[in-house]
Amino acid sequence: MQYDNGNICSFYIFDKKIDEEYHIWKKNAPYLYDVILSHALEWPSLSVQWLPGCTIGSNKDFSEQKIYLTTHTSEGEQNYLMQATIQMPLPDSTIDMREFDNDGNENAGFKGFSAHVSETVRVAHEGEVNKARYMPQDPMIIATKAVNGNVNVFDIRKHPSIPRDTVCRPNYILQGHTQEGYGLSWSPLQKGLIASGSDDRKVCLWDLSSPRDSTVFSPLREFAEQRDVVEDVAWHPLDPNLLAACGDDSRVFFYDMRKSRSLQSLRAHAREVNAVAFNPVERFLFATASSDATVALWDFRALGQPLHQLRRHTAEIYSLAWNPVNANILASAGVDRRVMIWDLSKIGDRVPEELEKEGPAELIFVHAGHTAKVNDISWNLDDEWTMASVGDDNVLQVWRPNEAIYNPSYSNTLDLNRIG
Repeated sequence: MQYDNGNICSFYIFDKKIDEEYHIWKKNAPYLYDVILSHALEWPSLSVQWLPGCTIGSNKDFSEQKIYLTTHTSEGEQNYLMQATIQMPLPDSTIDMREFDNDGNENAGFKGFSAHVSETVRVAHEGEVNKARYMPQDPMIIATKAVNGNVNVFDIRKHPSIPRDTVCRPNYILQGHTQEGYGLSWSPLQKGLIASGSDDRKVCLWDLSSPRDSTVFSPLREFAEQRDVVEDVAWHPLDPNLLAACGDDSRVFFYDMRKSRSLQSLRAHAREVNAVAFNPVERFLFATASSDATVALWDFRALGQPLHQLRRHTAEIYSLAWNPVNANILASAGVDRRVMIWDLSKIGDRVPEELEKEGPAELIFVHAGHTAKVNDISWNLDDEWTMASVGDDNVLQVWRPNEAIYNPSYSNTLDLNRIG
């Protein structure tokens, strides 16, 4: 066997750089966060999603909240869809913020509170779970993208906490794709309506609310206009008929459920478009994320050019998440191991010369706690500034930036003229 000493050297330097960056982050964590919890996973998770609602713990120092996780195993190991409970410290709980404990244990947090993550449900899944998302109208119903191309739908209430065997038993199977993929989105306005995009260049839609005897569904609609892999799909939060799909052809297509073809499309980036997300409040605003390491902001009424581009990532971006409470706040994550939080209300603000190297004014926080690609991010629905992130480093992190870092008296009024 021959070894490439140059490559070995470069890998060593790269790993050493990551290790050094992580230790710098760990040292500064007490000053950067109000909450930072870290939990080691057995396998990487490609998805994370907070469920709504929380309960107060018996000692009143913490709340308990639920979250969905998945596995991406190797060498034939069994895969699972998982629901877990996380103990979150309450604002008035006693936590020593001076030191962050993370010495390689499964759970880590600040002194006085360690991350406690416990699985409550584990459901056997056939092959890796490429993506998992629950139905907004019923969080106990969750869909997964399977490697065989199908979308599996599970009603968690109908599955035991621990599976009796390794057989995958979805409550519904949504057929139509011939290849695997990662695009998956439930309609927030129409219960049971779900869209999927895959490597077969197709967008498929199913309506689980339609009465039928079989548990196997064929597509209600199919769109096959895109010229390459469909990476992501997203329903509009205010228009029940509007769906966006993006992909490796660098384009975003917009579909009206009442039409047989797309309404329009645009070339959004120079490289692959990996994610698309509509703003939850401003009906004409949406964002795209690309392998060109930029996030673009768009006005649906004027697609000739983006309103603005968010630049700070150094590699491909795969995840976008608008804050569900504050329409100005957008998070992005990807291969550079960073989760970045942007405040669109600060676009155009002057940055002091001594701070220019830290990025543009709209970049208000960078989470650097992962040591590998960040696979997915999710805002906590009951705590405006708390986020969960999962990465290829087999780690789930739950974190909330120090309140002093962001402006607590933010405005939730979004001005598209200011962005442009």
